[in-house]
Amino acid sequence: MVQLSDSTDPVLSTESRESGHRWADLLARQVEAFTPHEISYLDDCPTWSGATTVLDVGCGDGSFMRTLGRAYPDKRFTGIDVSADLLAFARDADPEGAYRHADFSGFDSAHRFDVILLRFVVQHLTDFGAVLASCERLLAPGGAVLIIESDLGASTTTVALPTVLGALTDFEARREQDQRLKIAVKDPRALLRNHPQWDVTFSDQINVPLAGPVASDLCEKWLDVIRESDLVRWSADDALAELADLRAGGAINAVLRATCIHRTGDAPSRGAN
Repeated sequence: MVQLSDSTDPVLSTESRESGHRWADLLARQVEAFTPHEISYLDDCPTWSGATTVLDVGCGDGSFMRTLGRAYPDKRFTGIDVSADLLAFARDADPEGAYRHADFSGFDSAHRFDVILLRFVVQHLTDFGAVLASCERLLAPGGAVLIIESDLGASTTTVALPTVLGALTDFEARREQDQRLKIAVKDPRALLRNHPQWDVTFSDQINVPLAGPVASDLCEKWLDVIRESDLVRWSADDALAELADLRAGGAINAVLRATCIHRTGDAPSRGAN
């Protein structure tokens, strides 16, 4: 979680023990499902390959950062988050990890970072200018910002999920009405329209095939988060029936968008081909 968005945002709240566990569970499941495909993408990304120091903004319970650390032991990772509850999960799992309880806008470091990673973060924010100001302070010369977001509109399924996908789509629409930066998925260059000192290095698609129980369990966790936000209503019975069909043999091709941006005076390497 980061605090460049509204700190009262109910979707991001981890104030209660229950909400903290709910987010930790969702984050862990997303790492299990998505990260092998993200790592496969990063393996072919020169911007990532050339990086030594990485800042994971909104690291949550640290699941993603720990997985990256095992895959890339040559890199030094630092994770920051405003949720003390999620950081407690991170430190319990990895006492030696570099986790910091900090708001991105106020965070400072003795060293600068080759890559600043914003994974499933920008969609929750409202002020991208503040994000870029923090990146400007913290990036090393030639460094880059890597944004990874889900793209529900481009994802496909092998079974009908009108209730489940309808709830997710309605939720995204409500978040856009609240001025959250879902435009990051639809049009990365629009994020930089008022920031000529930044440019898009590349924007790529990562396909994540999910099947059976893995797909249905992840959808169920997403619905749990949406339900707690109280922004969208749907038929629980219909959703359960669709999830049962998905668990019984359906599949989802989930789409992620990886977008790299850099300062116009820098020239980082192109992403994966």
